[in-house]
Amino acid sequence: MYHRIPHCYWGVKLECANGHQISLTAGTDMHRSKLPFTLWFHAAYLVSTLTPGISALQLQKQLGIAQYEIAFRLLHKLRSTWVRDLNELRMTKSVE
Repeated sequence: MYHRIPHCYWGVKLECANGHQISLTAGTDMHRSKLPFTLWFHAAYLVSTLTPGISALQLQKQLGIAQYEIAFRLLHKLRSTWVRDLNELRMTKSVE
């Protein structure tokens, strides 16, 4: 049984009865990010639904992010993750 560690940012770490701690974001692009989950998910929604796409400046304005560089890095991480996942998916398809 896991319980939340109260002092952790956004409650993303869990601790089991034996004291082992895990992070819900470990192994993801959100790991060690100071941005809240809601911002990540809202950004992912905007990037995936707006056609023909969204610029970092538009993302900054839509999400109310103060610094352009943060919006740029967030957009870059989302895009690179999707490209990597698509490439992995293409490589696993069998050719007949």
